[in-house]
Amino acid sequence: MAARRSRIFRATPGGGWTQGEKAEYRFMGTALAERGYVAVVPDYRKYPQVQFPCFVEDGARALVWAREHAQELGADPSRIVIMGHSVGAHLGAMLAYEPTYMHAAGGRRNWIRAFVGLSGIYAPVPEIETFRQILPPEFNSDDWQPLWHVDKHAPPSLLLHGLEDQLVNPLETVRLRNVLVRNGVHVEMELYSGRSHSDTVAAFSPLARRRMPSLNSVARFINRLCSDAALGASAGSLAL
Repeated sequence: MAARRSRIFRATPGGGWTQGEKAEYRFMGTALAERGYVAVVPDYRKYPQVQFPCFVEDGARALVWAREHAQELGADPSRIVIMGHSVGAHLGAMLAYEPTYMHAAGGRRNWIRAFVGLSGIYAPVPEIETFRQILPPEFNSDDWQPLWHVDKHAPPSLLLHGLEDQLVNPLETVRLRNVLVRNGVHVEMELYSGRSHSDTVAAFSPLARRRMPSLNSVARFINRLCSDAALGASAGSLAL
């Protein structure tokens, strides 16, 4: 059966940089495929095998691979959207806002048409020992906090967060939204009353979709973005 050309979403697994694997996010790939997108859900190395910024470097290499193989997958390499949940959103935001990672992997940041962050970590502070071990001493907060890497060339962004999140403060999403606005970057933000850290991603599963509109919000954002002639959209797209 011929695949419809679709947008690429790059859904990055979460897990606090120490655990998690792509198989846990199969349901997200299925949900995106049902909407006509091609979804690529890669793994990345974790602590203690590696430290920051190896996670982000792995993500950059995965994105370059996806673009190189987009047409084989029936997708449009000019329509790459990067999406992640929790620390996956941190990884995705670093790729979307800091161009050096893509350049080092042989790619370009402007390949990323948009960024979608679900309950993202955008201003992490190393308050626990494990986190302090993940960050080598030569790096400081300006290096690992995505909101310090935003500039006017950052891609349009959609930020979703539950207001009852007990793991990541929703104010991190608000802070990132404000920084994007100050830099003149198109950004949309949805904050959900009564919803927790995992609800934004759980809502991609069939059993939880009625809880909150994450999947519909993502689809509307991307479809509207990629149908905008000013952004040079063509007839098809790929989801990574």
